Amino acid sequence: MRDFENETGYSDSPDARKNKLGTTKHLMYAFRKLKETPGLMKRMSTTYPFIEIFCDPLNDYRVSWNWPHTLEMNEQALLSRYFKNKRFINDEALLDFLSFFEEAEELPRIHIRPEVREKVEQAYERKLLADIGSRVTLSFDNIKANLYDYQKEGVRFVTFKKGDFRLHTNPDCVSCFA
Repeated sequence: MRDFENETGYSDSPDARKNKLGTTKHLMYAFRKLKETPGLMKRMSTTYPFIEIFCDPLNDYRVSWNWPHTLEMNEQALLSRYFKNKRFINDEALLDFLSFFEEAEELPRIHIRPEVREKVEQAYERKLLADIGSRVTLSFDNIKANLYDYQKEGVRFVTFKKGDFRLHTNPDCVSCFA
């Protein structure tokens, strides 16, 4: 539970990763139970347990940070260096974020959610594939069929993209080019 006023929090469920609401039925249930049990709410700690680095569903899943309390100087310096005095970074800055992981290991209150690492890794994969694609020229010489230009363009398009493109591995098969 991150924000008691707006009833948002973190869940690593598939629903939370897709719904862009910042909440799930599980979080909604927990907040409702807390409201129904005022004594429980009073016993809960109001100090957020860590500086959270997460992909914010309320901000197009940008890498964001949350800490509602006063930061220590070294924490403030690190967050300012990477987040530029904002609560999030734009996707264009993801390639510069890898060193944040190493630096954050020295600060025990910083907790990086797994999807942040995944997002940075995906940014590196896209860049690597784009770099390879800009240096490689595909040859269609081994294909025993006359391909139309749009078919060649389709092959060029999917070759340097990450995705679930399942082409046949049999070099004699032309059905995937038909």
